[in-house]
Amino acid sequence: MRMKKRFFAGLLAVLCIAGMAVGAAQMPRIHRMPKEAQLQTPQTIFDDDLMTVTVQGEDGAKYACVGEDAMYLTGLATDMLFRPEQVCDCAAEIQIQTPMGAIGLSMKNAFVRCERGQAALTREQLRQLRRMEAIQTIDKWNEMRQ
Repeated sequence: MRMKKRFFAGLLAVLCIAGMAVGAAQMPRIHRMPKEAQLQTPQTIFDDDLMTVTVQGEDGAKYACVGEDAMYLTGLATDMLFRPEQVCDCAAEIQIQTPMGAIGLSMKNAFVRCERGQAALTREQLRQLRRMEAIQTIDKWNEMRQ
C-alpha cells in the first residue's frame, strides 16, 4: 500500500512538472484590457519641440509623429510596466521607433511590446492612440487589406 502511494505521488509530480513546462511554452491568446494603465514610476518628461517618432505599418510605409503624439508614443516606450511573462505570440501590426527605443503596438489585441516584455493597453490609451493621424492611416490600410 505504501509503495502505491509513493508511486502515485511520484507520477503526480512528473505530470505537474510536464504540465508546467507545456504551459510555460504556450502563452494564451486571450488579451484582457486593464482598467488602469500599467505604468512604472517615475514617468519620463520630454521636450516635445525636439521629438520625432517614426511609426511603420505592415505595408512598410513610415509616418512621422511630432509634438504631443510623439511624446505620448515615447511615454509608452518608457513608462509602461513591461512584463516578460505576458509576451504572447500575437503579431504587433505597428512598429514604432522612439528616441528611447523601439516598441511594437497591436491595436487589435490592445498591447504594446518591447525587448523588456509586453504590457496591456487600457481603453483610454487605445482611444488616445486612435486619434493620432499616423495610427488612423495604418488602421485604414489594414482594414482595406482584409
